[in-house]
Amino acid sequence: MNPIYKFELTAGNTTQRAYPIYKDDLAKDFEKESGQEFFRAKLSGNLTFESDDYMFIVSQAFDTQFVLEIFISTNAGISWASYWRGTFWKTDCEFDADTQTVSVKPTVLDQYNDILAGLDKEYNLIELAPEIVPVKADKRPMVQVYVPGQSVIGCFLSGMWWEQEAEPESDETKLVNAFHFSLNKSLLIADVSGTTDPELPDILTGVITGSKFDGNTQGVQDFVNGDYTLRYQYQAGGGGSIQAWYIIRNSDSTILWENVWTGVPQLITLPLTVTLTPQNGATGNVTLYIHETPVYSRFVCDTEEINGISTYPIPADDIVENNRNYTRVIGYYFPDTIAFSNRLTETPTQWGLYQPNEYYLLLEVFVDVARIFPRCPQRLGPCFHLVYLFGVRLVG
Repeated sequence: MNPIYKFELTAGNTTQRAYPIYKDDLAKDFEKESGQEFFRAKLSGNLTFESDDYMFIVSQAFDTQFVLEIFISTNAGISWASYWRGTFWKTDCEFDADTQTVSVKPTVLDQYNDILAGLDKEYNLIELAPEIVPVKADKRPMVQVYVPGQSVIGCFLSGMWWEQEAEPESDETKLVNAFHFSLNKSLLIADVSGTTDPELPDILTGVITGSKFDGNTQGVQDFVNGDYTLRYQYQAGGGGSIQAWYIIRNSDSTILWENVWTGVPQLITLPLTVTLTPQNGATGNVTLYIHETPVYSRFVCDTEEINGISTYPIPADDIVENNRNYTRVIGYYFPDTIAFSNRLTETPTQWGLYQPNEYYLLLEVFVDVARIFPRCPQRLGPCFHLVYLFGVRLVG
């Protein structure tokens, strides 16, 4: 069924039904507004008003603006829907007094009229400026946590946390001396391989606070891993030295695997691969690939001194491109706030392959935000920052 149209013409507070003459192909044409990036529905062709419509338009004041609304029906006038809305001024009309007709082409009336009307307006902002009053703004410091070699850094500010890109830096001396980080903790990781009885975990780990693993200092270092302890022992004396790696069963303190070196001390550096032979009923050699994941942090601020300690200007070639308009930095030591955890899964993950049929689920560094900012007045929930070996992820 062909559509039919109904017209209403409004001038001021008066609205009346109108009956203009128009072509059979009355339609809306969508055209791009000149000089803009949006389209508007414009009415095709002119409308001609006669008889009572002519008298209504002629009787209005010279500066009258008319609003024309067109309704459409596709069910023979049972129901109507708004089709188009436009406007014209009396000065836009062409009058023919002999035939008593008015011809005009209305312009579209939509949400863009006010925008276009205001585009060319100019304002003197100096005259509009409000009264200047002093404002006190407290700028809180930011804590950044970084694992050497990562391409991201964890940022903590006022109970918020996020990660952002960083220029990877593996030189830990440079992290301390040039970028002013402080070493908080180091995770000693021993990847276990070999067919053994009893069966060992895939990873043995140990946490070292405030320093890195030092295999060249005398003493015993024990790293407990559930049912087993990974022990490194270095003893030097007049009769020679002993350097040894042990895997000990915790239930009865029995040494199940060992690698003992006697004689001239060896210089221990990581990463290190060492093979341990079975003892006391255990079977199968164990090969350990031993390496570390250290965690560094720093305090980013704008003050030149904190508790009597001088801060440093953030270097121009800092590993972080955007430091949120802060200017100073100093190493930050809070090891009790950092804890390590490790898990493996047989399901492939985005964090990478550990060994055939086993993938990293998490090898992570937890940072308790509430403990970073113990004096913050806002209520902080149990937020954590997770730094993976193969990426960084923030969770709440």
